[in-house]
Amino acid sequence: MGHTQFGPIVGWRRPERETELAFDGWIFGNVEITDDDAIFTDAPAQPVVAPPLDWGYPDLECDLWNSPSIREQCQDQGFAMALYEALVSRHWRQIDGGIWHCTNRNAGAIVAEVRGRGENYHDYYWRGLPELAAGREPEVETALAQIGWSPLEDAQLHTIEENARNILSKWEVRPKTTQPVWYVDVRVPSNKVQSTRIGSLIARIHLLTLEGKLSQSEWLQIFDTLHI
Repeated sequence: MGHTQFGPIVGWRRPERETELAFDGWIFGNVEITDDDAIFTDAPAQPVVAPPLDWGYPDLECDLWNSPSIREQCQDQGFAMALYEALVSRHWRQIDGGIWHCTNRNAGAIVAEVRGRGENYHDYYWRGLPELAAGREPEVETALAQIGWSPLEDAQLHTIEENARNILSKWEVRPKTTQPVWYVDVRVPSNKVQSTRIGSLIARIHLLTLEGKLSQSEWLQIFDTLHI
């Protein structure tokens, strides 16, 4: 039993099923604490996971959520942990060229939401149980290939990064002006890559835009170069 947060809900939860290595799902409820005991009562309705927002760019998170087969496979906690390991350790490329990656914390949240078992990112981000994921990588790669995603090789990523760096270096010597009006409400694609290699390039793009050093068409061009 533990006290945690599930989206906007803060409360107590108990293990749905306990395995040798970990708890497998959680049930939310209420706890009555007395001088010598604590009694847990299941809530009549469990928290419901909301689907991720679809911003219109290649997003593996949305594709995982929209795949009934992967959501079913994730009920196997070994597969779910292997999926978490795959999301945090690799960059992924969609069949049309879009690149996706996320942080450890976001990967944990994505897997928890796809499972829909009362979990949150802590159940994966903090636990890290490689025993559960052992030998499941090919199974995960096959599942992701079926929804149009494959691992991006380091050599491919290096080429994409170098092309982007060459473009950014030319723009960065331009004189500083003012932040363009069109950038006020722009949401940068793949904002979950802040701590990744491509994330450092996105930070440079953000600064260039704030300083008025590139046009909207150039802003779109560089994201096409990065395939995100």
